[in-house]
Amino acid sequence: MGLDDSQFQTLFGDKVYNGMSSRVSQSLCNQKDITEGNNISLIPMYKKLSDADFLRYFSKEISLYVSQGCKFTCDFCAAEKNQKEKYRSEELIEEDLMYIMARLQDL
Repeated sequence: MGLDDSQFQTLFGDKVYNGMSSRVSQSLCNQKDITEGNNISLIPMYKKLSDADFLRYFSKEISLYVSQGCKFTCDFCAAEKNQKEKYRSEELIEEDLMYIMARLQDL
């Protein structure tokens, strides 16, 4: 995220695209309006995981995506810094959690 186009090309060459850039994503998908990541359900991705991988991923501590960005400037953290935090909707988080819990109970 912190690299401009020139820096990105220097590091990765011209055959790699920076998917974190909305300009690049829109160009590659030939669409002007791409839904922001905070407004997308993660359930389709969870469904692609095999049962074994799903259990492995959720068997201990889990990563649950609830927000992006941070108003603090901690050196140890990879979050985008000095910006307003963006949060996923409570409804999406609840849907994701309900899916995760139901699938774990089935497994």
